[in-house]
Amino acid sequence: MRFRTRPKQNIELPLQVYCFMSVIDRQANIRIEVTVSNAFNISILSKTSSIIANDKTANIRDDNSDEQCPCEDIQIRFPIPDPWVYMFRVEKRFRYGAIHSVRRKAGKIKGLDRLMINRNDGLIPLMAASAGIAKYEQAFRSIVWRIDQLPKRDQGAYKTHLFECKIAIPSYDPIPEKYEPIADVEYSMSQAFISHCQIRSVAVPSAEETPEKWIRSKSRFIYTIDIEYAFKEEEKKDFAPIEIDMKEQPMTQSETENNSQSDDSD
Repeated sequence: MRFRTRPKQNIELPLQVYCFMSVIDRQANIRIEVTVSNAFNISILSKTSSIIANDKTANIRDDNSDEQCPCEDIQIRFPIPDPWVYMFRVEKRFRYGAIHSVRRKAGKIKGLDRLMINRNDGLIPLMAASAGIAKYEQAFRSIVWRIDQLPKRDQGAYKTHLFECKIAIPSYDPIPEKYEPIADVEYSMSQAFISHCQIRSVAVPSAEETPEKWIRSKSRFIYTIDIEYAFKEEEKKDFAPIEIDMKEQPMTQSETENNSQSDDSD
């Protein structure tokens, strides 16, 4: 059974996403912040469902329960203007590939700016993500930031994750007059019904043998986020610093598989 539902406006979404882009003096900066709310707590979800259904005998978990309902298969798609697409492509032996993000935050490596200038590859955009991996995908014409799961193990609520991209626009490239106003967010949550519906019974008519019955709950979120733009120095924002683990972390097996599949499709 699959159906669509629209949560109320005053309900906190599991992922709070903020997108910002500044284009000043031929320097484009993209910043995406993802904050994990407390909606992944199973005890809160079960309490809300029981209150709506007026079920006093519902088995409500303890508030101190460590059981979590994380967000999985997260995709955040930030559109890129067509004149800048070639900056995110790299030529390989038999085909073109995409530039991937690194696991370090830009600007934290000592002497990074000096090294980039000496390499004479200022056209290559510098992308960094604190979790997951990001790259340009032609199918969406966007930078797609993919994260397997949030929150991760040993992480609590209201933990902010960051993605940054810095693009140096050359003098021979035009600056677009219009930009896409929205970014797409997509992810799923297992073991949760955001619509708070409850299945009372499952019947299988005219069954020769006693059927096995089970329920697997899953909610899928698809919504859009307004992108905030700044084209003047006065409109540029000063963001608060976000604590990010600067250690290089190996990618998980699922992330590696996603990268190989995505590279083949480029």
